[in-house]
Amino acid sequence: AFKPIDTSSPLGLAILIPTVLFRPFPWEAHNANAMITAVESLGLLALIVYRRRSVTAALLGSPRSSFLLLSVLYALMFIYIFSAVANFGIIARQRVQIFPYVFMWIAYLGARRPAAEGSGTMTVATGSR
Repeated sequence: AFKPIDTSSPLGLAILIPTVLFRPFPWEAHNANAMITAVESLGLLALIVYRRRSVTAALLGSPRSSFLLLSVLYALMFIYIFSAVANFGIIARQRVQIFPYVFMWIAYLGARRPAAEGSGTMTVATGSR
């Protein structure tokens, strides 16, 4: 258990995402289950940092793609609602609901732009030279 975050302040809103997605941290874990959850959270954080360009492209591309927009809105609503829960065990069990969306952001490649004609490279859209 921990103190719930005050969502009425801008600082509180900034702390929501790491609290719901990445806590408990290893120094907050006091038993084996909490330590496993902490390692899982650090692994997710490492993946997001490693693939930050894909995550950024997915988040910035959400206004153009309805599925990306759905994933971002769902994740933001989920994070806001579960920030009121002051129990790491409940948060850790329930946050798997947004993992498919987070992993989709991690794996996002984005649309490639066609190469200019005469550049001698193949374009993705037509496959011509």
